[in-house]
Amino acid sequence: MSVTLKSPNPTGRFCEDGPEPISTEFAIPQPFRQTAGKSSYRVLIVDDNPSIHEDFRKILSPASDADPRSDELESIVFGIPVETEPRVTFELDSAFQGQSALEKLNEAVSEGRPYALAFVDIQMPPGWDGVTTINHLWGVYPGLQVVICTAYSSYSWEDMRSVLKQPDSLLVLKKPFDSAEIQQMAHTLVRKWELNLLAEIGLGRLDASIRNLLPPSRETGAALGDCGPGTPVSTQSDELQLVATLQRLGQTLESTRGKLRHAEQQLVHSEKMASIGRLSAGILHEINNPLNYALAALTVLENSANRLPENIRKDQLDTVKDLRDGCSRMQEITSSLHKFAYPESGNLRKVQVNDAVRTALRLMAVEIGDGVIIENRISNDVNIWGSASQLTKVFINLIHNSAHALRMKSHETGTVPRIHFEAAAVNGRTIISVTDNGTGIPQGDLGKIFDPFYTTRDVGQGIGLGLGTCHQILQQFRATIKVESIPGVHTRFDLSFPEQGF
Repeated sequence: MSVTLKSPNPTGRFCEDGPEPISTEFAIPQPFRQTAGKSSYRVLIVDDNPSIHEDFRKILSPASDADPRSDELESIVFGIPVETEPRVTFELDSAFQGQSALEKLNEAVSEGRPYALAFVDIQMPPGWDGVTTINHLWGVYPGLQVVICTAYSSYSWEDMRSVLKQPDSLLVLKKPFDSAEIQQMAHTLVRKWELNLLAEIGLGRLDASIRNLLPPSRETGAALGDCGPGTPVSTQSDELQLVATLQRLGQTLESTRGKLRHAEQQLVHSEKMASIGRLSAGILHEINNPLNYALAALTVLENSANRLPENIRKDQLDTVKDLRDGCSRMQEITSSLHKFAYPESGNLRKVQVNDAVRTALRLMAVEIGDGVIIENRISNDVNIWGSASQLTKVFINLIHNSAHALRMKSHETGTVPRIHFEAAAVNGRTIISVTDNGTGIPQGDLGKIFDPFYTTRDVGQGIGLGLGTCHQILQQFRATIKVESIPGVHTRFDLSFPEQGF
């Protein structure tokens, strides 16, 4: 496919009788097909095990044997809506060794339809391993998104980063595979690839437009701004104005690319959160039912213990207490899962931030302790659009993390553990900051702390849903959360809210 761009004459000016168009053509590859509102993306599976290829085909490109007439009849009889074909489909190709994968990619690139995504196994004897294969693939087509599949690898993540030099286009998938995880990775990464492609197309168009606007070289003898006889010559001021315009365009483009990279990160995280939410919803019922039976049985055992001899009764009651404590812990976990999978929803209204902060501080007073200084610099006129109860939950989770970080740190003489709250209006948004001078967060963990079930605490001290829940609640308010931390110095969470309702 080629695109024809029309522009004024090469000087960037218009002649008195109108612009003289100049055509500029450049090729835009079409690696994916779009028909009737549907998109099809090319995906390469690289693995030495044929059964793995079949598994990927069943997950990403399942065969449809259903008769559409039977689907229509089922819809009429049972009231079940007819399933429509997916709007995103995948064209899967197979390679069983790294060298073969490179040949297929070269062929795809020469056809103008390179692969958007590759799933690459880490171990593929006797040929190249996964890391070597990816290095060769990116040498041909750096835009390729890659998922490296591994059960055990001699490469650490740091080793992969040092060898591949392109970690932002690489994800790791642990074996055994989960079909939902493969689906969400595939959909997220081909969308990211498509956004990158559109950005490159935009750059090409901008470059072509700039070339048409620039004046011809003085070495050719052409006069700047000369549209023909009698046309005034461009002044130096015009040239400086053109340069300034191009600089502004360049700055706008860099800003757009930065927003695109941020959108990619948000896209991957949102897909991950949605996948975990669906998984949590599926297991809640299966856990709660036997848990309720166990608690009821423990009550029966407690009541029957009164009929036992004294020397046996105490041991049985102690055992029952331990079991009840364990079941209570399980109830706390399922309750957290329920809040994560089924977040509260409803009409948003104007909420006074200070009310939520003060409520959270009262509820967490015991955990905070007496030796922590609370500094609240938020005025009573700071409001956001949301839910008061949900906003309180966000502050409870943040205060809980701060209190834990303060307890884990040995404060030097003259320093006092403190939690600081403040608010500011920045670029049309309300920023609420929560800062503590606790242990801080290692740089390697900053990108993972909002992931569900990720925790750095010891077993039994947390299940890693607190910050993930904060992220999900704030999404309902169209708000964002960011973290900045220096290990051993401080951690600051910034909550950014739109100033007006929606």
